Amino acid sequence: MNVGTQIIKTAFKSTLLATSLLYFVILGLNGVQISDPIPFLPICLIVIFIFSMLGVSFTIVPFYYLGKKDQLPKIGKRFFPLYTILSFSFCLMFITISGFMAAIVILGIAYITAMFAWMWFFYVEHK
Repeated sequence: MNVGTQIIKTAFKSTLLATSLLYFVILGLNGVQISDPIPFLPICLIVIFIFSMLGVSFTIVPFYYLGKKDQLPKIGKRFFPLYTILSFSFCLMFITISGFMAAIVILGIAYITAMFAWMWFFYVEHK
C-alpha cells in the first residue's frame, strides 16, 4: 500500500478515536446532555484530523522508512517501547511545566490515540 494512503487511513482512524474519547470525556466531566456538544463535532473532526495527520507524518513515518532496510515487525518491536516512553515523558513534562490541568485529559487521549496509530500503521497492515 502507498505510504500516503496509509498515513491518511491511520490519521482518519486516529481522528475518530480521539474525537469519540474527547466527546465522552466532555460528557462525563461536565455532566451535559448528549446533544449539547454535537454542533462542535464537525470543527473538532477537522482540527483533530489535521493534528493526527501531522502527528503520524512526523512521528511514525520516519520509523517506517527506517524499517524499509529491516523487516517491519522487527522495527516495530525495536522502537515501539522507546516511542511510547519518550512520547509519554515529553507530554508529562509539558503538563508539569505548564500547570495546565486540562492537559491531563489531553495527554490521556493523545497517548491512547498515538499508541493505536502506531499499531494501525505497522502491525495491522503488515500481518
